[in-house]
Amino acid sequence: VPVVSAGNDRDGFSQYNPSKGGYDLLTGQSVAKNAITSAAVGQVLNYTGPSSVVMSSFSNWGPTDDGRIKPDISSKGVGVMSTSNESDTGYGNSNGTSMSAPATTGLLLLLQQHYNNVNSQYMLAATAKGLLLHTADEAGFYPGPDYSFGWGLANGEKAVSAITNNLDSSYIEETSIGNAEVKTLDVRALGSEPLMVSISWTDPQGEVASGNIDDSTPNLVNDLDVKLTKNGTDYFPWKLNAANPSSAATRNTTNDVDNFEKIEIDSPNANDVYSMSISHKGTL
Repeated sequence: VPVVSAGNDRDGFSQYNPSKGGYDLLTGQSVAKNAITSAAVGQVLNYTGPSSVVMSSFSNWGPTDDGRIKPDISSKGVGVMSTSNESDTGYGNSNGTSMSAPATTGLLLLLQQHYNNVNSQYMLAATAKGLLLHTADEAGFYPGPDYSFGWGLANGEKAVSAITNNLDSSYIEETSIGNAEVKTLDVRALGSEPLMVSISWTDPQGEVASGNIDDSTPNLVNDLDVKLTKNGTDYFPWKLNAANPSSAATRNTTNDVDNFEKIEIDSPNANDVYSMSISHKGTL
């Protein structure tokens, strides 16, 4: 799975895209739907909540024209010790999403190594991306994803725990779905933490962009949907609104733009059982 930098133009947004208030700055490969786009934040030595994660002044914000959640994830990209071009043995502190993207990449490689140690095989690209986004620490002003931090701060420890505790306190499955098929599974809440369910898939190549400004036509080819149901109540995944990029994410309908979808039940009771269903719109 490719990891790409979000870009470093936001502190000059008044020159590049003055009417968007710092949003809508992602370009090129950073809007690719199957890639992981990494934003740059300050170092977090002790995470105590969303306010622990401080956005850099330069990291580019989404959305994509069709409203997908980009960037995907945030990693340290401020004051990073790295190699320097000052000499053959030079080192120095650097800032940029070109620092956060390697941090994200290195973490993914470690997760692949651990997954292979546990399962004697490597994760699919969609699984690696989904695991990283699923286990991220909350960041931003509102619960859920946003167009600045993405799904939050990458948390390697949580991702490793999900791999280690698969079939115990977590469940990871790589599977497929056919036309007109609906997959179902019962999931039981621990009660000591939010119940989180997500699906992630590598979507086929879409249409080449039309060139129209802010074309909101979804780029999804395979539109999968995940839903939880309990006692007749349906619970839907997070979704953002490109028309109002600074607003809070909602979770009151299906998501028809993202190829990673995540549902959160904030305060489930211990041993509450929810029925999960995975379906799709149209023809795969």
